[in-house]
Amino acid sequence: TTIGYYYATICTTIGYYYATICTTIGYYYAAISTTIGYYYTTICTTIPLIVLLLCHYIALNLQYEKK
Repeated sequence: TTIGYYYATICTTIGYYYATICTTIGYYYAAISTTIGYYYTTICTTIPLIVLLLCHYIALNLQYEKK
């Protein structure tokens, strides 16, 4: 359970920072080209969501394995 908790925490933190960096870069791209900025932001927000979902799934599996 402890491993799962730490894993979920690390995962959420990484996902949060990744999304923040991505959004910031996305703003700069949007200033250059709206289309590039749009696609970049979409890809950027999708990747952390997938990562977070996988992370929580693994964390849940780790919790169940410990029991």
